[in-house]
Amino acid sequence: MNRFVAFFLGIVLISCEPKKQETVTVVETKQKIYLDSFQGVVISNSNEIYRNWRTLQLFAQTYEALYKVKNSEDLLIAVENALKSIENLENQQKPEAIESPGYLSRLDLLKTELFRLKEKLSEGQFDANIFEDTLNAYKGLMKYISLQWERST
Repeated sequence: MNRFVAFFLGIVLISCEPKKQETVTVVETKQKIYLDSFQGVVISNSNEIYRNWRTLQLFAQTYEALYKVKNSEDLLIAVENALKSIENLENQQKPEAIESPGYLSRLDLLKTELFRLKEKLSEGQFDANIFEDTLNAYKGLMKYISLQWERST
């Protein structure tokens, strides 16, 4: 019986190994980033909507500012500004020619991609694939707006 108790206590003591202290890794966020220059998304045949929809103009300028930064810290600030600009687009009245479901879903997709990018940048990392996903979502939104406008005129 004593052997059983000793064996059991030995197993318990071995399994109760003290937890190792987790080390926190600090990552420098001022790393240089090199982005391809932004090739503007042309809204075909819809210059009228672009000129008259000031919130869309401001949003496009804010998004395109992402391509003018030189380090990840500035990119994080530009992403936050783009997210605020998307919020303005959501809260402002859009032209009636733009159907809501498709517009809002594309806006949500872009917002999701920007949040993913913001999360990576907050961790001190830059993910070029996520950055490209934001560009694709932006292009999709702008093309949708363009096509909806063309259909209505």
